[in-house]
Amino acid sequence: MAQGVRIGADVWLAAAVLPVVLTACGERSGDAPEAPVLVRGAGEVASAHAFTIPAEDGSETRVILAGVATPRAETAPQAAALARARLEALLDEAGAGLSVMPVADGDSLDRYGRVQARAVFNRGAERVDVGAEMIADGWAVVWPRDGLNLPLEDFLAREADARGHARGAWGLGAFAIRDSDPDRLAQHLDSAQIVEGRVTSTGEARNGRVFLNFGADWRTDFTISASRSTRNRFEAEGVRLETLDGAVVRVRGWLQEENGPMITLTHPAQLDIIDAPEPRTLR
Repeated sequence: MAQGVRIGADVWLAAAVLPVVLTACGERSGDAPEAPVLVRGAGEVASAHAFTIPAEDGSETRVILAGVATPRAETAPQAAALARARLEALLDEAGAGLSVMPVADGDSLDRYGRVQARAVFNRGAERVDVGAEMIADGWAVVWPRDGLNLPLEDFLAREADARGHARGAWGLGAFAIRDSDPDRLAQHLDSAQIVEGRVTSTGEARNGRVFLNFGADWRTDFTISASRSTRNRFEAEGVRLETLDGAVVRVRGWLQEENGPMITLTHPAQLDIIDAPEPRTLR
């Protein structure tokens, strides 16, 4: 294998691919960590938040924008098409000045073999983060995938501003903060969702998995769940999930069917505690 630049655990880009330049990221948007980067143009756009970096030997590295999710073509075709067009425009603007930086703990590849990374470029004196720009324009929401190591405060502030001004997919209705009614949520199963509601009870399984219930019947209501390892990550951030009985929370994640609609936590940034009760012992 030619000497090259390693991205993540198993992906390499050969040094012969165009003029590859190792650099620090210079001025950054927000508090993103500094890391070695590749500076070169992107290849084909695979979706509204993913693209490839091609190599001269015909291979390619697939990149997914870290910390964002975009509308799905299956459920919101118009918004998805407009979001993809916006990403293509940003990558065209970046040209060969695009910097790609992996931002995940350990192996930066997701389950589809894509590198979770920031993509940034210079617009005059401004340093533009492609993911942050997509969020600010309303074509992406903040999405903390498992293993992500990226400060998200700036992303969340941009999302709130885009939502408040009904920009992009927010104005089209493709993005929304949904209430915890299980019947309404059932219409959005198998998709990325943001849900807000009040926790009515909490419970714990023998394996340490904790459940936050949003109704009287845990077999049918909306539920948030977290494994023991995820609970430990929350506790490291000062949050004990089992004490949130009565709290109003906002959660973002993949909505699936398991005793009613459910979102499983893997990252502390998925949960926003809007109104917390006094801590108390789990029943």
